[in-house]
Amino acid sequence: MTDRLEVTVKNGVNYDIVFEQSFDALKEELERLGLTGLKACIVTDNIVAPLYSEILKQVLESAGNTVSVFVFPNGEPSKNLD
Repeated sequence: MTDRLEVTVKNGVNYDIVFEQSFDALKEELERLGLTGLKACIVTDNIVAPLYSEILKQVLESAGNTVSVFVFPNGEPSKNLD
């Protein structure tokens, strides 16, 4: 079952946050939104990366995207623009 939360930001832009139990429907969602054939970046930490980054990368690539993965140490010190 797909749950959606519509978000509206101050400048009037709307987007949905989609909640799923797996990445199974992600490719179709990307295609529906026209988000194929693009450059994508996965930014994650070293705790989450081993759990999800490879499968997410595979799904994004299966939609024709070029994907880079950046893994940072977990924790507050890594949460900065440097």
